Amino acid sequence: MMLAGIMIFEETKLKGVFIIRPDQKEDERGPHTRTFFSREEFLARGLNASIVQSDISYVKAKGTFRGMHFQAPPFEEDKIIGCCQGAILNYIVDLRPESRTFKECVKVEVSSENGNSVYVPKS
Repeated sequence: MMLAGIMIFEETKLKGVFIIRPDQKEDERGPHTRTFFSREEFLARGLNASIVQSDISYVKAKGTFRGMHFQAPPFEEDKIIGCCQGAILNYIVDLRPESRTFKECVKVEVSSENGNSVYVPKS
């Protein structure tokens, strides 16, 4: 019997922003990857472990700019961004004035090929 892989959390230079990489396991039947995140893995890093919404969108044309997400109270929320087909290039900009990385950004590619996701905290 194959055990599901854990998720590998890699913190970026922006506090609280993590790249989540799958630890894919494989045996004679083929690969197996965990697709939902363990509450304990989030709590161990001091992250919000309550997932309250899950969305899937489809973009028809390659190169489409999907949008910018700025969240102001009381509408902010933690986000996990992934990709089930193709690829997304995410730019996360730190707009928290009190942060030591204020106005800095990180670029993260998530794709169906690499299986990565990115966690972006609400604050």
